[in-house]
Amino acid sequence: MFGIYPRVSRVFSESMSFRFTILLLSLLSHSLDVITGFPFISVIPPLAGWLAYQVSDHLECLARECCKTAVNFSSAKLREDLKTRLHGQHIAEERLYNHVKAHMDDRNPRKALVLSLHGFTGVGKNFASSIIVSNILRKGEKSRFYHFYDSTIHFPHEDLVNEYKTRLQSEVRNAVASCAVSIFVFDEVHKMPPGVLNALVPFLGFSKSIDGLDFRRSIFIFIGNSGGTVINEYLLEAVSQGRQRSSIQYGDMRRNLAKAVFNEKGGARAAMHH
Repeated sequence: MFGIYPRVSRVFSESMSFRFTILLLSLLSHSLDVITGFPFISVIPPLAGWLAYQVSDHLECLARECCKTAVNFSSAKLREDLKTRLHGQHIAEERLYNHVKAHMDDRNPRKALVLSLHGFTGVGKNFASSIIVSNILRKGEKSRFYHFYDSTIHFPHEDLVNEYKTRLQSEVRNAVASCAVSIFVFDEVHKMPPGVLNALVPFLGFSKSIDGLDFRRSIFIFIGNSGGTVINEYLLEAVSQGRQRSSIQYGDMRRNLAKAVFNEKGGARAAMHH
């Protein structure tokens, strides 16, 4: 039984608040038949309209997940999860925490957060992505504001790139229209047909509004194998020289990794250009 009562109390409180809103709206609507003098007739209709919106919004949140309650970010929990669950990835742990925290703490970020996770299969890229998502969205990967794309499933044919781009732009727009803090994850980027990711370019810049939508609070995560060879070669060389794995920093391999990620077959250049 422990742990149930707080939830019951919260549900009861929300229910009572909702009933009160319904009652107040009903009384105000009824008052329109009775009150005809200034200024009531000019004040009550807008107030009734506002209450109707609140009722509708509350009903939506009761019926399904809604944006205003979907986000549940805790920087302390994110740090703890990365530290205790993402083993052997001290560079990723530090950089992911810093970037995600900075973005989520900023109520008016300059642009969308873009994270690119690299390395061969089995190093924990998808697991790291899952940790991030579960620490931002209350329902994690089950949230309707989480959007996952696997290149081999969603973008399998090179001759349909233009169709993919049109569809992807539409889906991103609709997602952000539903919730500004939407998360998009693209897996197997190294297998994506060239040019598909060009569709995302307009959403990743500094624009405050694109067709009335602000994409700057959204998050895009790209997962791929490019750069894996460079990472492994550098680690092997460092260890053979007697260095501890934990002593290696991102700055040590940043330049070579950036070149590899951009130029390798299936890397950023191929994915972005057609």
